[in-house]
Amino acid sequence: MTQFTKQHAWFGLFVLVVFGLGVGAGLTLARFLPPPGFARPGPGAPGRAPRPSDVVERMTRDLELSADQQQKLRVVLQNADARFERLRAASRDQFEALRKQLDDEIEQVLTEDQRTRFRALMAERRGGFPGPRRGPLGPHEDQPMPPDRPPPAPPGDQPPAPPPR
Repeated sequence: MTQFTKQHAWFGLFVLVVFGLGVGAGLTLARFLPPPGFARPGPGAPGRAPRPSDVVERMTRDLELSADQQQKLRVVLQNADARFERLRAASRDQFEALRKQLDDEIEQVLTEDQRTRFRALMAERRGGFPGPRRGPLGPHEDQPMPPDRPPPAPPGDQPPAPPPR
């Protein structure tokens, strides 16, 4: 081989090594960083439902609503919120039922030792609770609420959001 060809071979190897290191670093970071757009949106952020008071205010400004129309619109939005919450609760229950069914099917394939380890692994990944959660912070129905977390507030009883700065 001539010196010129050896240089090409070394350069090609160098490019492959750098590419491989880049892929490895990207995959490693992807395991520890959430995907783009995964962060929970704050008040008024895209992807989050606006507060009923904001909707009424905006519609009053844009459509010049009367006081009577504003009041009726508040009632409509409150009723819609209740319907949406019922839908979210039903969807959450259906999701939990499907997840439980999947877990049961997986456990049928595993040995007893693997089942024990699988349950511990799933409990760790699901926030420490081995079964379906009740609401965003609630535990499995058979387990007490951890002492460091207060019970979740019922829907509609959340404190008002802090004013924007």
